[in-house]
Amino acid sequence: MCIRDSIKDNRQKENFSSLATTLGYNENDKLLIIHADDVGLSESVNESTFESFKNNSITSASIIMNTYEMEEGLKFAVENPNFDFGVHLTVTSEWKYHKWGGILDKAKTPSLHNSVNNFYWNKRKFVKNANLNEIKMELQAQIDLAKSMGLKPSHIDSHEGALFFDPNIFKLYIDLALENDLLAFVPIEASMHFNGELEKPSNAVIIDQFHMLHGGTKVEDIKNFYFNVIRSLKPGLSQIIIHLGKDEPELKKITVDHPNFDYRWRQKDHDIMNSKEFKNLLQPGDVIYVKKIDNNYFSLKQLPRINGAIVVMDPYTGRVLAMSGGFSFKRSEFNRATQALRQPGSAFKPFVYALALENNYTPSTLILDAPLVLDQGEDLKQWKPENYGKKFYGCLLYTSPSPRDATLSRMPSSA
Repeated sequence: MCIRDSIKDNRQKENFSSLATTLGYNENDKLLIIHADDVGLSESVNESTFESFKNNSITSASIIMNTYEMEEGLKFAVENPNFDFGVHLTVTSEWKYHKWGGILDKAKTPSLHNSVNNFYWNKRKFVKNANLNEIKMELQAQIDLAKSMGLKPSHIDSHEGALFFDPNIFKLYIDLALENDLLAFVPIEASMHFNGELEKPSNAVIIDQFHMLHGGTKVEDIKNFYFNVIRSLKPGLSQIIIHLGKDEPELKKITVDHPNFDYRWRQKDHDIMNSKEFKNLLQPGDVIYVKKIDNNYFSLKQLPRINGAIVVMDPYTGRVLAMSGGFSFKRSEFNRATQALRQPGSAFKPFVYALALENNYTPSTLILDAPLVLDQGEDLKQWKPENYGKKFYGCLLYTSPSPRDATLSRMPSSA
């Protein structure tokens, strides 16, 4: 998408309920999407995107369906359903030596193509020449192709923002999202098209603050741009659009003689987003990425670094009511509820107390908390159990919760 990052007219925000509050956050909370465009442009763009997803450096990406390397991007997306991928709806072709056209037969969409059957490189020429019916056919074909190859896209967005300038084309974009049950990313500047004639549907995600490098930005200034964005995030939904890639021959040839988003920019984006320094700007838990399951129900979308397990039982019958063995069965079939070997911890205490009660211990019984050495057998080290705090507390009441809390129940020295 190619919409400026600053929000000049706060009056537009008054017309829409905050996505943050819709998701259950406070109106002053800050939500952030770090989104990678142009998956499928080249092998190095794909490689950088895949690596960034695995490093939890980005939260979403979108695939261009008109390019030569889109199959590799789709394959990764299908094999990793927990990563968020959308369709990068494309109607322009901006590179000088790397061109593409529509995926439909050019005879069906002549208004979208120039004399050599490529998309126009200029957004204005696209808007001036394109026929609405042909735009809809081509964009629907791009969505259908992605789905036919196994992708379950979460959203659609617009390459170079070409679908956001004309109100009739923008309405078509929103209609496509509704018809395909997909979210539609809408920078707040484009939300001006929602007026009396076009109402905002629930699946239109209004981006309150849109951040992307502008043309003419020097490579050495890119780091400061992103760091300043993070440090100055405002309440609401913010989106950082990045263009990943690596300094490799293929990408150099594609982006040669292009003033913006060339291989140097893309390598810099990759290096910054995957750096510890950038990640340290966002503390764990600052951004939690979720996906909508049903009305007002959401599940965790991002991959957790630690898996957990839970078993819910009826305490009266022992019947198992629910069980979860981890975050994703597809990613790991290991059931942490039934297969993990865990130390019992405090769950073992009832057995100790029960045995003590059977042997005539009472709440007033004194227990000596003193060093103990046990012989474990031939060729085995002696076992010297210790309290959590590495201290011993002398005579304690049987009711002491644990040695580390036992000072509350310690008997007077005269006892």
